[in-house]
Amino acid sequence: MEEKLAAAEILISKWDTNKSSKMLFQSNAEEVRVYMDSVENLQRLMEHLSAGGTKAAELVRAQRLMKLSMSRLQNEFHKILLSNSEPIDPDRESSARPSSCSSTEDSITTSTCSDGDGDSSSQSSPNCLSADRVCEFDMVPLDAVVDLRNIAQRMAKSGYARECVRIFALTRKSVVEES
Repeated sequence: MEEKLAAAEILISKWDTNKSSKMLFQSNAEEVRVYMDSVENLQRLMEHLSAGGTKAAELVRAQRLMKLSMSRLQNEFHKILLSNSEPIDPDRESSARPSSCSSTEDSITTSTCSDGDGDSSSQSSPNCLSADRVCEFDMVPLDAVVDLRNIAQRMAKSGYARECVRIFALTRKSVVEES
């Protein structure tokens, strides 16, 4: 148990946001994988420590490490989302609409949105909004989405889902406001 805590402490401390301004997800993929595995192992270790009658000091140490790792992941989540979000450009939107959405011939403001089942509905919105389906073009690259999903999953498993949602909402809100 002590060895696992020590190993986690070394790795998590290396990426402590107070000590390192370098971004983890900008380093090599193996380092990211090792860090994320360490967070997952720490989470399991905390469950074990909470369930067993072990020393309170070990649990406090594990909780401190988890807090440090979540601080890093929150920072990474925000930076990845912010650096991969483009402001919404209404002019680009009409020409960059995905293939499942198409404009009528005469007007950009009337759109048809296919829900994938062959059904379509007309809306007077360039965003192709309907009650059943919202058609959007990708605003965040797929590789960034994968990283964001991995971070969000770790945060949720560790009890930090609210923080993750808060960061997402605030960051996306700032992009929309900027647009």
